This record gives sequence, structure tokens and C-alpha cells, in this order.
Amino acid sequence: MLQKIFLQPAGNSVPRAVNVEKRLWALGLSMSVLILGVLATPLFMGEVYVQDDLGIFHLSARYFYAQSLTHGESFIWWPSVLGGYYLHGEGQAGLYHPVHLLLYRLLPFVMAFNIELLLHYPFMLAGTYLFLRRWELRRDAAMFGALVFTFASFNLLHFIHPNIVAVIAHTPWLLFAIEEAMCGSDPRRIAWANFFVGVLTTSQLLLGHPQAVWFSGVLEVLYVAWRVPAWQAPSRLCSLGIAKVLGILGGSVQLLPTWETAIQSMRQETHFVSAYRYRDSLDPINLVQFLAPYVTKSRVFGSRFVNEFGIYTGAIAAAVPLWLLIRRKALTARRWPVLSVLCLGLLGLLLAMGQYGYVYQLQTYLPLVNLFGVPVRYIFLVQFALAAGAALLFADLATIVQFRTPVLRRQLFPLMVLPVISVGIAGASLWLRSHPTAWPELAAQLATPERILLASVPVVFATFLILAAARGSRYALTGIIVFAALDQGLYAVSFLWDPFRSSPFEMVAAGQALPPETTSYRVQSDNNFLTLRGFQLAGGYIAFRPRQLLNPLNVKRLQLAGVEWVQTRTPWTRTDTSLELDPLLARDTRVTSDGLGNPSSWVRVPDGMARARLVTQSRVSVAPSQDIDSINITTTALVPEALRLEEGPVGTVSVELDKPGHIRVRAAVPSRQLLSLTESWHDGWRVSVDGVARDVVRVNGDFLGCVVEAGQHSVEFSFQPESLRRGAWLSGLGLTLLLLVHFQALVRYSVASSKPEVSTYAQA
Repeated sequence: MLQKIFLQPAGNSVPRAVNVEKRLWALGLSMSVLILGVLATPLFMGEVYVQDDLGIFHLSARYFYAQSLTHGESFIWWPSVLGGYYLHGEGQAGLYHPVHLLLYRLLPFVMAFNIELLLHYPFMLAGTYLFLRRWELRRDAAMFGALVFTFASFNLLHFIHPNIVAVIAHTPWLLFAIEEAMCGSDPRRIAWANFFVGVLTTSQLLLGHPQAVWFSGVLEVLYVAWRVPAWQAPSRLCSLGIAKVLGILGGSVQLLPTWETAIQSMRQETHFVSAYRYRDSLDPINLVQFLAPYVTKSRVFGSRFVNEFGIYTGAIAAAVPLWLLIRRKALTARRWPVLSVLCLGLLGLLLAMGQYGYVYQLQTYLPLVNLFGVPVRYIFLVQFALAAGAALLFADLATIVQFRTPVLRRQLFPLMVLPVISVGIAGASLWLRSHPTAWPELAAQLATPERILLASVPVVFATFLILAAARGSRYALTGIIVFAALDQGLYAVSFLWDPFRSSPFEMVAAGQALPPETTSYRVQSDNNFLTLRGFQLAGGYIAFRPRQLLNPLNVKRLQLAGVEWVQTRTPWTRTDTSLELDPLLARDTRVTSDGLGNPSSWVRVPDGMARARLVTQSRVSVAPSQDIDSINITTTALVPEALRLEEGPVGTVSVELDKPGHIRVRAAVPSRQLLSLTESWHDGWRVSVDGVARDVVRVNGDFLGCVVEAGQHSVEFSFQPESLRRGAWLSGLGLTLLLLVHFQALVRYSVASSKPEVSTYAQA
């Protein structure tokens, strides 16, 4: 066990000290609730957040998910995007996570969506608090550390990526369980801790963001390595490892489909992997954010992705490394926690720098993991380290205040380095604004002089509060909690509410710029918001874009997909960057506007194909993108192998059932012909003709079809991917074994504890 960071005083001061600790704990909890309340404003107003990925992907995907649950339909295949897409394989909606199934099945959509976004934060707050309490930190210090981590910029700015935040919310709980499993004394609690490690790991994987699970796993491994000296038995590590492996196996129902989708996506292409591997490395210049977070227009240097590069963790947390170094002698009893916090922060920073930090290169040699990009997300490790350090800092300050042992002024003098550097950064920024030719690229990114002047205020104020507490001011402890909450909350919430906070769901759907005519089956667009109006897209915005064999904007591909209109400019595009379209498409160009009056450009696609049709000729092709322009797509189809079709009159088809992942067609065919759909091809589709299984044919490179013999037939397509079936079996096996191992551990403990003790006299 770690030695107590806060020792209870003796005598009559005990009740007073406990009351102060309770009040500061309650204040930390209240400030956390306040931030959550502000984030929950759309929930109270019946609105939804729509910023960035949160709106264009997560909102639309979850709306489809909720509708499917309500109508009892399959939710793994999303027909409204990319002409049909394996949504479960993409993973980010966490379709099989029990919490998501309950929320979107039982609650109205707007309420379920908001609760999902908010639920991660109290879960993370509670887990971090319990984990820090397991270090035997006083309650107010543990709550302060939990507040700093829960509302750090990584967790709040990634509000637009709820699956990332949800995975990270499990991390402190996993560390708490690992601590108990490795260092606990009660066998029953140890058994439960191992069990929860497995369950929490499965839960993380079901949320569908493997990279975030990897980040969590890195921290877990580092923590286990740090706790090596406290092991009481080598068998504990074996039990913990078994629980972790079974937990990973339990997540196979999501892991296997995600792996399949990833390797079939554009991200698997060599040129994409090499370009993506180091993309979004943290440029060292962004380190100035720690001491001057508002000196730039967008808060970050060199990127428009504030949610990724906004690394500010609050001015109090920025002082943690320097405080721990200043107080290293006074914190000798906590040497290992202090050293671990500093080392973890440094390691996370080097990894986040990616190509600039060199350490990240080691990840590129690891199989599977080397497919991950965006190294700046390793800033999660830095912010966790700073949060743990903030708890240590607060506990130390509280001890100083309580025991009335102020730190000497000369020992605190190094803290003045922080405001000096912060003011220096602001001064240099003002000078550069007035001399932009000295560094034009950097000068163009700087904020207004008024904002630059205010950039140093958080660090100056935080330093003042820490100095006051170090000199014995008990009011400064209250100020530190309130300031940290306001500092971190305002930084992130102002980003989420800029340029707009939220909107009623009905307005989001109704306010979209629609095609000039709404008679088409599909439109070509990457605007997923259109799916909220019932449109189906031949394009779409998703993470794992499949490798399509045809050019998405080839006119014949658009016709084969049943597209009538192509959206060449979305309303939020600042400049009209016209797509490279076939000249045939330029014959009919029109403009519509969204609910705010922003224009959107559309061009018509002539002669789009019907949802289902028959063709009597086929041609074998290994390069559909090259051969598609050489055929008449109304009579001929490109196929991977000879089909021996019979020429003659074309039969008739009618679509009897058209639901997500389930299509039934009635066909009257005079000869052997090819039935082709506008649905996108995937090897997870199965087809039966009159109840007899047949082979699915990949038609024209990207579409779905099958051969139909002469006669009247009922042709039924169903989406049943093998990755989901195998994943479900493995998940069932993993969770069953996890339960059996846990039950065996409990039984073994019960048997051992029920054996009567033999007295020394009897033994004699």
C-alpha cells in the first residue's frame, strides 16, 4: 500500500479537519456538476449538439440506429450511406453495447443521444476519484484530481467523438481494478477485481474505437509495471492477464467486424497508411498552449483541428511538474508516485509529438497498432499524469494549510517562472503582430491584441492561488477548486458552443439544402445530414471508406447507383471548389439553399437505373473502372467471372421488401439473366432464390446481384457477414469463460474460508 499523503492530525483538530475536507470535497463535486449542467443544456432544451463529426456522423448514424431498434429492423447495414454500408463494422456507433441498446430502444431519440454524450463524464469522474482514493489520498484531493482529468481538454474537446471519450472513461476504473487485483488483501475482492477488468475491457471494445482502447491499454501496462514492487504473488499477474485476454475475446463481436472493415477500406492502402501514420503530430510550438492558451485565433498553431490539438489542461495542472520538483524533498515518502507522474507526462508528450518526438516511431514496428494515426491523441497520457499530479499538489497544499507549515518564500520563488514565461509569450505575440514580416505564417495565426493580453491571466491567477495556499491561506484551496473548474470548463465549452451550440433536432433535419426535385432514389453527397430527411446517399461521411472499384463521380457509376442529383457544393463550404464532373453532368445545374440561406449547388444525373433490374449480357472484367465506359450499362454488366447468360427478352422485376440488410425481389424471367441492384456490394451479403442459396455476384465492380434462371422467382438478399457470426461466437465463449473463472475463484475462496482452523493444542 502507498503511504498516506494526508495524515490525520491528533487532538481536537480532527473534527475540524474532517469538516474542511468534506466541504472541499463537496465543492469539487459541485463544480463538476456545474460543468455537466452546462454541457447538458441541450438536453434540458430538447436540442442536440451538431458540431463537426458529432452532427454529420454520430447524430445521423444513431438516428438510423434508433429507428431500426424502434421498428425491429437490422441495424448493422446502413442503406442510407454509400449506397449501403456495414455500419457495425465501422464501429463508432457501438451498436451492440448494452447501454446503447437500452438507451436508444427505451428513450426518445433526442434524450437518448444527449444522455449518451453526457454519461461518460460522471462515470469517468467517479472512476478517477475511486482510483485516487485507492492511493489513500484525502477525499478533497482525489475529487480535485478527478475534476482535472474528467474535464481536461482531451475529454471535453473530444466531445464530438463520443466513442473516444466513452472508452477513456473506462480507464480509471480499470486502473482501480488492477490496483485491487495486484495489491489487495481480500481474496474475494481480488476475484471481483479480475472479473471487472475483463468486463470493462469487453465494454471498451464494444464501443468501437480500437485506438482509444490501445491508449487505455498502454496506461494499464505502464501501471502494472509500476506496481511490480507491491506484488504479493506472481500468480496474481497470471490471473489478471487471463481476465484481460478473456475480456478482449468478449469484445470479438465488435473487434472482428471492425478489423474486416478496416482491411477492406482505403486506410489499408499503402500510400494512405504511410501518409496517415504521422498525420497530426503535435508540433512543439503548440506547447505554448500550456501557459498561453488563447494567443491564437483558433487556440492552436498549424491546424484547424482544435479538438485534436487543443492540449491546454488548465493553468493549475500546468504548474504540477514544477511544484513536484520544488517539493521533491518534502514529498520523499511519495517519491515513486511523483516520479511516475513526471515520467508518464514526459513519455506521453514525446509520443504525442509523433514525427517530432521520435519515440512514436517505435509504434510503427508493432503489427496492427502501426495502422493507427493521429499521434497527438497520446496527449491523453499527459493529461492523466497532470491530473494525478494535481491531486498530489492539492493534498500537499491542504496538508500545509491544515498543519500551518507554510513553505518558505525562497522555496516558492521558482514558481514565478510560469507567469514570467506566459507574459513573455504574450509579449512576443504582440510584437509579432506588429511585425508580421518577421514570421508571416505564425503572425497570421495570432489572435487579436485584446485576447493576447488576456492569454496570461489564467497562469498568473493560478500561480497566485498556489502561492497563497503554500503560505497557509485556507481560502486559496477553495479558490483553486473553483478556478480550475471555471478555467477548464470555459476553455472547452466555449469551443463546443462556437459557432453554434445546439439546435432542435427537427430544425437540423428540416434546415438542410435539398435537391431541386425530391423524386430520386439516391443523391450523391457526403452530407450525412440529408439522411435525417429520408434521403439515401451514394456518398457519405464515414471513417472506414470502402475501396470502391469505380470512380465515385463517374457518370455511369452514378447511374448504376440510382443517383439523380449530385451535390457539388455543401452549404458550409466557404469557397466553391467544384468537383471534377463528367461534362455530361453540366447540362442541368441548379442552386438551393439551407434554412440559414446558405447556397448549395446541384447537378442532375440523367437516366439513373431502377432499384432492381435484369440484364441479359455480361462481360468478364478485372478492371471495372477502365471497362465501365466501354459498355452499355442498360444491357450489359461487368462481372468477375463468366455467367453464361442467355440473350432474349428482358424479364420483369418488382421490389417486394426493402429494409436495412434485407431485400426481397419478385422476378419473372424468360431466360437465364442477371439480377442487379443499386445496393453496394459487400461479401457479407447472402442470397436465396425460392429459398435455395445461390452465389452473390459482384456486378459492375461495386454493386450487388445474382443469376436468376428462367421462371417466376422470389429472390431474397440478406446481410449476414461472417465476421459478425464468428465474433458473436467468440464473444460468447470469452464471456462464458470469464464467468466460469470468476465463479471458480469465488468457490475456491469460499471453500478455503469454510475450513475449520486446527488449534495448536490439537496439532500437538
